[in-house]
Amino acid sequence: MSYLTYKNLQFPSSLIKDIETSSILKSYNKEEIVVGLDSYQNSTGIIVEGLLKVLVKHNNNNLLLYHIDININPIISFVDFKINSSFTFELIAIKKSSIKWYNITKSRNWYHNYDIYKNTIHKAYAFQYSSIFKALKHTQTNSLQDKLYDYLITKSKVLNATQFPITNLEIAQDLNTTNNSISRAFKVLSEKNKIVKYTDTIKIL
Repeated sequence: MSYLTYKNLQFPSSLIKDIETSSILKSYNKEEIVVGLDSYQNSTGIIVEGLLKVLVKHNNNNLLLYHIDININPIISFVDFKINSSFTFELIAIKKSSIKWYNITKSRNWYHNYDIYKNTIHKAYAFQYSSIFKALKHTQTNSLQDKLYDYLITKSKVLNATQFPITNLEIAQDLNTTNNSISRAFKVLSEKNKIVKYTDTIKIL
């Protein structure tokens, strides 16, 4: 069986052909909500380009769970996510992004017919649940300045840049806190020479 690299995934050519003919390509602009994840519980997706983030919303509060892109975790599958009236999940494009969506029925067929696809799905779930666990642990054990620094380090890695544009409002929403609290945490990090905050950008030292 011949294997090809497909969106950073090593898949058989027959599987790639089936994905291409069975999927729908959708594009999303920066900061566009890809739609609540409950709308995609019957679909699986492969990230073609871009960078996205997953948040959980509870009582009008947000919490950033993790980032995904073609290098971090190109498969998007929320089939096993339990959606209820108090908790909802959102997938948001951080920059212009494209995703190939296909029906869960197809995904299940490939899961049973291709071991490499099965392993890829398992890795996607492992990444999702370990990332959620880490995010929840951080909210309980870390100080705000530690949460902020970890958040900025993660941003730096996913954006592949030590200096990048970001607003206090975006950070406050992702970390479920206030603008004033973020400003105070920035001051602490600046005094510790961990970051430099410019008018429109942040630099990691």
